[in-house]
Amino acid sequence: TNISRSATFSVVDAVLTGTATSGIVTPGQQGVVNFKLVDASANPIVGERITVSAPGLTAGEGSTDNDGVYRYAFTAPTATGNLAITANAAGTSTVVL
Repeated sequence: TNISRSATFSVVDAVLTGTATSGIVTPGQQGVVNFKLVDASANPIVGERITVSAPGLTAGEGSTDNDGVYRYAFTAPTATGNLAITANAAGTSTVVL
């Protein structure tokens, strides 16, 4: 008999930050946001599932690397203005404008 168990958990005091690699992305241009997930002691959280979304953009999903980083690449929409990119991981979220 095979027994399988699964669990969902949140990392207490996890901190998720996002940094755009360039401040201004023109319509149709490639942009990148690096999201970093760390614990309360600023240690990277490795292999954690992260989801990224933004209005009008393709959603991203993956896992943080050995540095706790997930790289989200996108093509800027044709409409100009601020773009709110939201990431969720380990029970916390952040928005990059």
